Amino acid sequence: MNPSAPQTSQAMMTGRDLKILTLGQAQVLIDQRPAKWHSDSARALFFYFLAFPNGKSREEIIDAIWNSQPNATTNNRFRVTICRLRGVLGWRESIGESRSRYQLDQVVLEASDTHEFYVTLPMLERRVLS
Repeated sequence: MNPSAPQTSQAMMTGRDLKILTLGQAQVLIDQRPAKWHSDSARALFFYFLAFPNGKSREEIIDAIWNSQPNATTNNRFRVTICRLRGVLGWRESIGESRSRYQLDQVVLEASDTHEFYVTLPMLERRVLS
């Protein structure tokens, strides 16, 4: 991270500069470098979480990512993939679980261009309509 650059709230919380690009070519930049995905399932799970910011249950995730029903093997695969994804992001709290739903932390979601688009869109619409 550039020490002279102002830190974003997510950089202060995570200790890393995170930028998520989804409009166009999907890319995750950590400290201005492409993320190093150690497994395809971790990358797939990351973008799945981005598509569902309110989270999904373990069962829904296992079905969507591995096209399977929960069992000992898929439950273990799920835990390992969550661990790998947290490792890529470098922040344990990047993925949370609440009321049996797993989701990306709000700080991670706010690092995405999609989030910026949805925040900016209403302001632009107001300008156009006024």
